[in-house]
Amino acid sequence: HKSMIKKLIHIKEIGFLVMLFLCSFFFMKCGMRGIPSGGPEDVTPPQIKKSSPENFSTNFTGTKIEIKFDEYIQIKSFKKNFLISPPVAQTPKYRVSGKILALSFDTAFNENTTYSMFLGEAVVDLNESNILDSNLFVFSTGKFIDSLTLEGTIKDAKTGVAEDELLVHLYRNLSDTAPLSALPTYFAVVKEGKFKFTNLAAGSYRIFALKDGNSNYLYDLPDEKIAFSIQPVSVPWDSLKIELNTFSPKPEEQKIFKPSSGYAGEILLTFNKAANKNYQYSFLDSIVPRDSIIEQWNNSYDSLTLYSPIFKAKNRYLLTVSTDTIVRDSLKVKIGKKAIAFKVTPNYSAGIANNFYKPLKFSFNKPLASYCDSCLFLVLDSVKTQITGSVFDSTNNQLTFNYQFQENKDYKIIMDSAAFTSLIGESTDSLTYDFPTSKAKELGNLILSYEFPWGTHYILEVIQNEKAVHEIVIDQNKGTLDLLGLSPGKYQLKITIDSNADGQWSPGSYVQQTQSERVEIYPETITVRANWDIEIAWNAQNK
Repeated sequence: HKSMIKKLIHIKEIGFLVMLFLCSFFFMKCGMRGIPSGGPEDVTPPQIKKSSPENFSTNFTGTKIEIKFDEYIQIKSFKKNFLISPPVAQTPKYRVSGKILALSFDTAFNENTTYSMFLGEAVVDLNESNILDSNLFVFSTGKFIDSLTLEGTIKDAKTGVAEDELLVHLYRNLSDTAPLSALPTYFAVVKEGKFKFTNLAAGSYRIFALKDGNSNYLYDLPDEKIAFSIQPVSVPWDSLKIELNTFSPKPEEQKIFKPSSGYAGEILLTFNKAANKNYQYSFLDSIVPRDSIIEQWNNSYDSLTLYSPIFKAKNRYLLTVSTDTIVRDSLKVKIGKKAIAFKVTPNYSAGIANNFYKPLKFSFNKPLASYCDSCLFLVLDSVKTQITGSVFDSTNNQLTFNYQFQENKDYKIIMDSAAFTSLIGESTDSLTYDFPTSKAKELGNLILSYEFPWGTHYILEVIQNEKAVHEIVIDQNKGTLDLLGLSPGKYQLKITIDSNADGQWSPGSYVQQTQSERVEIYPETITVRANWDIEIAWNAQNK
């Protein structure tokens, strides 16, 4: 009986606790603030309701601008987004109060000048960050708004790719030094290879484009990308559009950097621009015979590698290096201790069908001193033939065998040990290398007849998937080229007008008022089909 009573009491206690929990939960829910739901998402950007001064107003004399929007706003990355043309010395201070944006400029505006102000993506609404749509604000300190325009296109001089995110400057000051020392009178932003000036005054201007590395509107860094017209432009402009071509200039002043060495057998000399003319070097504290050294320039001729078996690991040398009128004396270098194996790489690939029109080439990661004629064999249908007829390149880093392969065959190369020996005495191991060749009907041929009006020196590039698969130096202004054994696909043709006949594209110089070497692209994409000859006539017109 007593146990029964205890059970009833226990049940009542549990029931009381459950009721207490439910009541607490109920009152807690009642006390929570409701979160509104539903309704369409706000996708409408803020709009300007009114401003002081009004947009496109004249005779403005103040230094403060207030813009009122139709909703609450916030500012994001103001300094990055805000632009005003003509530029001012300091970015204005800004203050947001609810729906109002107030701008305070530290100096008065120029007299009788039309200003175009861009807010970019700086102004967004408070809730959804929708970006202000119409962000151009124009006013004049004179009696009227200037209304002339000037537009053009701009692309990279070497690649032909449309530029983006540069500024194009206009200067009333026609002096050559204006881009280096003065703020532009107007500027326009480049988007997708196009630019357009609006609200211009009539007159003559110097035009100059700049990828501004330090955001000061001045061409004051040597590696800033630029474009310019040698002759002034007149507004209004008689032609439809201006064409500008950008380039990164070569440094005007030659510099010689400290030598370095990554591994035994080599010393690297580096320069800040091409130094392949009138260069000299000498070893001050060691006797290093000049005939023991092989010199190898890179493609841009701003680094020179010296290879010699005398350069042993951890050796130290003292050098004098000079080029033109620049001399650096007592340059110290310590030969590296890293061990890099001497390697040979054939240009034919194993496991895939290779273009049988191409000659067989061996490339080496170190200069080749010698190779063994009797150590190289080509095997076809179990017949072993010794390979002969090799040609060195100028750097001793490549060996070409003028052997005409057959189509649709399985070849094998056998290299005996010590077939190749590097300049510092290393030898290759024995190697067996298998590769097949393609079928002729799997490849296509391009026969190009050309006539160019810009001189006699050109560099032709055959481009597939944005990479040059063939590069041919041309030394006459007309002729025919047979490009045999191309893989099926789409190609572009590009020529560089090699005005200085140095075998490479050369940029311009603003200091010397010279433009980059001109690049022309064949206007159509060329489709090469398997087992098909396509004939192209490129008769360029001199613009």
